Amino acid sequence: MDRIIPTDAPIRKNIRWDGYDYTRAAAYFVTICTHEKKCLFWFIQDNVMTLNTTGTIVQQCIATTTAHFSNIQIPRSIVMPNHVHMIIRIVDERMHRDDAPTPKPSALGTIVGSFKSAATKRLHESGFDGAVWQRGYHDHVIRDDREYAYIAGYITNNPYFWAKDSLWASP
Repeated sequence: MDRIIPTDAPIRKNIRWDGYDYTRAAAYFVTICTHEKKCLFWFIQDNVMTLNTTGTIVQQCIATTTAHFSNIQIPRSIVMPNHVHMIIRIVDERMHRDDAPTPKPSALGTIVGSFKSAATKRLHESGFDGAVWQRGYHDHVIRDDREYAYIAGYITNNPYFWAKDSLWASP
């Protein structure tokens, strides 16, 4: 029997780099948005990021993600009102730590999924009710030192340009 696909069903396209091995040692610029781009992590006042409890929990989860994977570093990150930016460096292709409670292999998607899952769990334990993250995430393979410096600067300065950010939403 042929499978019937409704014509009004959304067609999801793969946004990953076709044929690229996301377990490769490289630096990746990752952006993860909140569900419906709601400002869950709160506000910027006088160009200063002021995290609420949910934002603080997400920031802590970023810091602890490297403890679950022996082959990654997160040298730059920021929690914005409705999204998170990170540079995730996979420093070699080894699998995750044997004693860490995360799945193998440590591809970028596994790392991001582990972070999102841990943050969601911690937020729900703290009393937050509802969806936290948008499906998926955006990534960009950082190709050279110049691009790395530009992206690192973008992450650091993101709060200063919040009103002009493509993910901007009024709190």
